Amino acid sequence: MVEKRVEELRPWGVNVPFIVLGIAYFLVGGLSLWRNPQDHGYLMMVGAYALYEGMIMRLFFPATKYFKLQALALISLAIPLPEAQALSSYALTLLELRALRDVKSYGSRFPVNALVLASPVLSSISWTAFVFFKDITLLFPPLVSYVLGINIGIFTATLGSKPFFGWRQAPYLALASLSFLPLAFSASVILYSARVLLTATNLRSTSTVVLVSFLVSGLETLFLNDFVHAFSLGFMLASFVNCIIYSTSRYAFNGVSHFLSVLLILASSLAWPFFKVVPFVLTGAALLLFVYTIRHNLTLNALKYGMSEVYLREQTRGMQS
Repeated sequence: MVEKRVEELRPWGVNVPFIVLGIAYFLVGGLSLWRNPQDHGYLMMVGAYALYEGMIMRLFFPATKYFKLQALALISLAIPLPEAQALSSYALTLLELRALRDVKSYGSRFPVNALVLASPVLSSISWTAFVFFKDITLLFPPLVSYVLGINIGIFTATLGSKPFFGWRQAPYLALASLSFLPLAFSASVILYSARVLLTATNLRSTSTVVLVSFLVSGLETLFLNDFVHAFSLGFMLASFVNCIIYSTSRYAFNGVSHFLSVLLILASSLAWPFFKVVPFVLTGAALLLFVYTIRHNLTLNALKYGMSEVYLREQTRGMQS
């Protein structure tokens, strides 16, 4: 009985297939600009949700005991139909509720990151609304909520900024929930970035470039009327690259490939309102650098053990010495 319980709680690399799926959707979505531009936004958003779902599962409920819901979320997300993505978001919400119930039954306590915890529910609402209204901006709130929430820990660790949880997140959660509106998105990003910068004690980190990218995306939305790409590049993609590298490949954090990938995304966001081909090339180069940086997390061993090959080799050497 004890062995079965331990096996159920064993983590696995649930994020690996989601990352592969996200990159595949980004590739197809990028190519669709030439063949089927009407599908570009939808395909890119499915790619973004693949990264989001994979990482929230890895960070908060990676155990094999949740495999059925994890698989349902992955398979339905892979189907290029909005109704399938809605089903994926329902599975993610059920997975979160079940995991929270289990955590409570174990007697564990942790800071309440309302921004992160609210994102699966917002995802269910957003994809359901998208099925009926087909407005791509309706899919922004869950990602805004998750990005703002998950970066609290990352910016605290890398920039020394002051963390805030629970009711202190309420204004940002309210703005994130309304971030399908350009003004609400800009306000949430600019106010959040200002709070981090004002409490930071160390700005010598790639995370500073991510914060600058946040600010640029908020200002672009306000003054250049480029809401969708400002959100997608300067805010969402820059953050996901930074978060994934920090949580899975911390040995490469602040490395050259990491820094250049984030910098290229920022440059792409700045260039998009004025050019079209240049940002496409810059974003493609950034994604290639990103894949290179996390390459040790995309192996079969990483899938099996939920850990980079680099860490697995270190563990093996430690056991042999």
